[in-house]
Amino acid sequence: MTRGRRTARFLVLLVGLLLAGVPARADRVVFQDLRVLQVTRVETRGDRVVLWLPGGGSMVVPASRVLEVRRAGRPSVPRRAAAKRREDWRARAGRYARWIESAARRYRLEPELVAAVALVESSFESRARSPKGALGIMQLMPETARELALRNPLDPRENIEGGARWLRRLLDRFGGDLELALAAYNAGEGAVRAHGGIPPWPETRSYVRKVRSALEAFRGG
Repeated sequence: MTRGRRTARFLVLLVGLLLAGVPARADRVVFQDLRVLQVTRVETRGDRVVLWLPGGGSMVVPASRVLEVRRAGRPSVPRRAAAKRREDWRARAGRYARWIESAARRYRLEPELVAAVALVESSFESRARSPKGALGIMQLMPETARELALRNPLDPRENIEGGARWLRRLLDRFGGDLELALAAYNAGEGAVRAHGGIPPWPETRSYVRKVRSALEAFRGG
Protein backbone atom coordinates (compact mmCIF):
# COMPACT_ATOMS: atom_id res chain seq x y z
CA MET A 1 0.00 0.00 0.00
CA THR A 2 1.41 3.40 -0.96
CA ARG A 3 1.96 6.16 1.56
CA GLY A 4 -0.83 8.22 -0.04
CA ARG A 5 -3.32 5.37 0.30
CA ARG A 6 -2.31 4.75 3.92
CA THR A 7 -2.83 8.41 4.71
CA ALA A 8 -6.25 8.47 3.03
CA ARG A 9 -7.31 5.29 4.85
CA PHE A 10 -6.17 6.74 8.18
CA LEU A 11 -8.19 9.92 7.58
CA VAL A 12 -11.32 7.91 6.71
CA LEU A 13 -10.96 5.85 9.91
CA LEU A 14 -10.36 8.98 11.99
CA VAL A 15 -13.46 10.72 10.64
CA GLY A 16 -15.48 7.56 11.25
CA LEU A 17 -14.34 7.40 14.87
CA LEU A 18 -15.14 11.06 15.44
CA LEU A 19 -18.60 10.74 13.92
CA ALA A 20 -19.32 7.64 15.96
CA GLY A 21 -19.12 9.74 19.10
CA VAL A 22 -21.53 12.40 17.84
CA PRO A 23 -25.24 11.66 18.28
CA ALA A 24 -27.35 12.02 15.16
CA ARG A 25 -29.62 14.32 17.12
CA ALA A 26 -29.00 16.35 20.25
CA ASP A 27 -31.96 18.16 21.77
CA ARG A 28 -31.37 20.47 24.71
CA VAL A 29 -33.42 20.30 27.90
CA VAL A 30 -33.55 23.52 29.93
CA PHE A 31 -34.34 22.95 33.60
CA GLN A 32 -36.07 25.37 35.97
CA ASP A 33 -32.69 26.32 37.48
CA LEU A 34 -31.54 27.14 33.89
CA ARG A 35 -29.11 24.21 33.69
CA VAL A 36 -29.00 22.74 30.18
CA LEU A 37 -28.65 19.05 29.33
CA GLN A 38 -28.11 17.55 25.88
CA VAL A 39 -30.26 14.51 25.14
CA THR A 40 -31.04 12.31 22.15
CA ARG A 41 -34.71 11.81 22.94
CA VAL A 42 -37.39 13.12 25.30
CA GLU A 43 -40.40 11.04 26.27
CA THR A 44 -43.26 12.25 28.46
CA ARG A 45 -44.88 9.68 30.76
CA GLY A 46 -47.60 11.29 32.81
CA ASP A 47 -45.97 13.67 35.29
CA ARG A 48 -42.50 12.29 34.53
CA VAL A 49 -40.12 12.93 31.65
CA VAL A 50 -37.61 10.33 30.42
CA LEU A 51 -34.40 11.85 29.06
CA TRP A 52 -32.23 9.62 26.85
CA LEU A 53 -28.56 10.56 27.13
CA PRO A 54 -26.06 10.77 24.24
CA GLY A 55 -23.61 8.40 25.96
CA GLY A 56 -26.29 5.77 26.54
CA GLY A 57 -28.76 5.24 29.35
CA SER A 58 -31.53 7.52 30.51
CA MET A 59 -32.78 9.51 33.47
CA VAL A 60 -36.27 10.26 34.73
CA VAL A 61 -37.20 13.67 36.13
CA PRO A 62 -40.49 15.27 37.23
CA ALA A 63 -42.09 17.23 34.39
CA SER A 64 -42.28 20.25 36.69
CA ARG A 65 -38.45 20.48 36.66
CA VAL A 66 -38.34 21.02 32.89
CA LEU A 67 -38.63 24.60 31.71
CA GLU A 68 -38.31 23.94 27.97
CA VAL A 69 -37.13 21.37 25.42
CA ARG A 70 -35.25 22.95 22.52
CA ARG A 71 -35.40 20.57 19.58
CA ALA A 72 -32.39 19.94 17.36
CA GLY A 73 -32.54 20.75 13.68
CA ARG A 74 -34.88 23.72 14.03
CA PRO A 75 -34.00 26.59 11.71
CA SER A 76 -32.40 29.40 13.68
CA VAL A 77 -31.78 33.04 12.88
CA PRO A 78 -28.06 33.80 12.43
CA ARG A 79 -26.86 35.80 15.44
CA ARG A 80 -25.84 38.83 13.37
CA ALA A 81 -29.13 38.94 11.48
CA ALA A 82 -31.08 38.44 14.69
CA ALA A 83 -29.29 41.36 16.31
CA LYS A 84 -30.32 43.58 13.41
CA ARG A 85 -33.97 42.69 13.75
CA ARG A 86 -34.16 42.37 17.51
CA GLU A 87 -37.35 43.86 18.84
CA ASP A 88 -37.93 45.38 22.25
CA TRP A 89 -40.94 43.45 23.48
CA ARG A 90 -41.50 45.98 26.27
CA ALA A 91 -41.97 48.73 23.71
CA ARG A 92 -44.44 46.54 21.81
CA ALA A 93 -46.33 45.57 24.98
CA GLY A 94 -46.50 49.15 26.28
CA ARG A 95 -48.34 49.47 29.58
CA TYR A 96 -48.87 45.71 29.72
CA ALA A 97 -45.14 44.95 29.99
CA ARG A 98 -45.05 45.01 33.80
CA TRP A 99 -47.96 42.59 34.03
CA ILE A 100 -46.30 40.28 31.52
CA GLU A 101 -43.09 40.30 33.57
CA SER A 102 -45.01 39.64 36.79
CA ALA A 103 -46.99 36.73 35.31
CA ALA A 104 -43.86 35.27 33.69
CA ARG A 105 -42.01 35.25 37.03
CA ARG A 106 -44.94 33.68 38.84
CA TYR A 107 -45.29 30.84 36.33
CA ARG A 108 -41.59 30.32 35.57
CA LEU A 109 -41.72 31.54 31.99
CA GLU A 110 -39.57 33.84 29.89
CA PRO A 111 -41.36 37.19 29.62
CA GLU A 112 -40.32 37.14 25.96
CA LEU A 113 -42.39 33.98 25.47
CA VAL A 114 -45.51 35.45 27.08
CA ALA A 115 -45.03 38.59 25.00
CA ALA A 116 -44.58 36.55 21.81
CA VAL A 117 -47.85 34.69 22.42
CA ALA A 118 -49.65 37.97 23.18
CA LEU A 119 -48.28 39.56 20.01
CA VAL A 120 -49.35 36.70 17.75
CA GLU A 121 -52.70 36.23 19.49
CA SER A 122 -53.92 39.82 19.60
CA SER A 123 -51.12 42.32 18.88
CA PHE A 124 -51.58 43.37 22.53
CA GLU A 125 -55.18 44.38 21.98
CA SER A 126 -56.97 44.03 25.33
CA ARG A 127 -60.50 44.10 23.87
CA ALA A 128 -59.79 41.59 21.11
CA ARG A 129 -62.43 38.96 20.37
CA SER A 130 -61.96 36.25 17.78
CA PRO A 131 -64.74 34.78 15.60
CA LYS A 132 -64.40 31.60 17.70
CA GLY A 133 -64.94 33.53 20.94
CA ALA A 134 -61.36 33.85 22.22
CA LEU A 135 -60.94 36.85 24.49
CA GLY A 136 -58.40 39.50 25.34
CA ILE A 137 -54.66 39.91 24.94
CA MET A 138 -53.90 36.20 25.35
CA GLN A 139 -57.05 35.16 23.44
CA LEU A 140 -58.40 32.77 26.07
CA MET A 141 -61.38 30.65 25.12
CA PRO A 142 -64.36 31.09 27.49
CA GLU A 143 -64.09 27.49 28.72
CA THR A 144 -60.39 28.00 29.47
CA ALA A 145 -61.17 31.21 31.35
CA ARG A 146 -63.75 29.30 33.40
CA GLU A 147 -61.29 26.50 34.15
CA LEU A 148 -58.80 29.11 35.34
CA ALA A 149 -61.55 30.76 37.45
CA LEU A 150 -61.04 34.17 35.87
CA ARG A 151 -63.62 36.70 37.02
CA ASN A 152 -63.22 39.03 34.02
CA PRO A 153 -61.31 37.55 31.06
CA LEU A 154 -61.26 40.94 29.34
CA ASP A 155 -59.41 42.59 32.19
CA PRO A 156 -55.85 42.91 30.76
CA ARG A 157 -54.00 42.00 33.95
CA GLU A 158 -56.23 39.01 34.69
CA ASN A 159 -56.13 37.87 31.07
CA ILE A 160 -52.31 37.96 30.95
CA GLU A 161 -52.13 36.13 34.27
CA GLY A 162 -54.52 33.47 32.99
CA GLY A 163 -52.70 33.06 29.69
CA ALA A 164 -49.34 32.62 31.40
CA ARG A 165 -50.80 30.09 33.84
CA TRP A 166 -52.37 28.14 30.97
CA LEU A 167 -49.14 28.16 29.00
CA ARG A 168 -47.21 26.91 32.04
CA ARG A 169 -49.75 24.13 32.50
CA LEU A 170 -49.40 23.04 28.86
CA LEU A 171 -45.60 23.09 29.06
CA ASP A 172 -45.75 20.86 32.14
CA ARG A 173 -48.19 18.49 30.46
CA PHE A 174 -46.00 18.15 27.36
CA GLY A 175 -42.72 17.72 29.21
CA GLY A 176 -41.45 21.21 28.43
CA ASP A 177 -41.81 20.78 24.66
CA LEU A 178 -42.46 24.37 23.59
CA GLU A 179 -43.80 23.56 20.12
CA LEU A 180 -46.32 21.04 21.44
CA ALA A 181 -47.41 23.46 24.16
CA LEU A 182 -47.91 26.22 21.60
CA ALA A 183 -49.84 23.88 19.32
CA ALA A 184 -52.06 22.93 22.26
CA TYR A 185 -52.56 26.62 23.12
CA ASN A 186 -53.84 27.15 19.59
CA ALA A 187 -55.63 23.91 18.74
CA GLY A 188 -56.33 22.34 22.13
CA GLU A 189 -54.53 19.72 24.15
CA GLY A 190 -56.81 16.95 22.87
CA ALA A 191 -55.93 17.68 19.24
CA VAL A 192 -52.19 17.49 19.93
CA ARG A 193 -52.54 14.18 21.76
CA ALA A 194 -54.86 12.76 19.10
CA HIS A 195 -52.33 13.52 16.36
CA GLY A 196 -49.30 12.52 18.40
CA GLY A 197 -47.73 15.93 17.79
CA ILE A 198 -48.55 19.22 16.09
CA PRO A 199 -51.82 18.74 14.17
CA PRO A 200 -51.40 18.92 10.37
CA TRP A 201 -53.53 22.04 10.16
CA PRO A 202 -52.10 25.08 8.35
CA GLU A 203 -53.47 27.48 10.97
CA THR A 204 -51.81 25.67 13.88
CA ARG A 205 -48.51 25.09 12.12
CA SER A 206 -48.41 28.73 11.04
CA TYR A 207 -49.24 29.82 14.60
CA VAL A 208 -46.33 27.83 16.07
CA ARG A 209 -43.94 29.29 13.48
CA LYS A 210 -45.12 32.84 14.15
CA VAL A 211 -44.73 32.56 17.93
CA ARG A 212 -41.26 31.02 17.61
CA SER A 213 -40.26 33.77 15.17
CA ALA A 214 -41.50 36.49 17.53
CA LEU A 215 -39.74 34.78 20.45
CA GLU A 216 -36.44 34.69 18.57
CA ALA A 217 -36.82 38.37 17.66
CA PHE A 218 -37.57 39.30 21.28
CA ARG A 219 -34.65 37.20 22.53
CA GLY A 220 -32.34 38.69 19.95
CA GLY A 221 -31.31 35.33 18.48
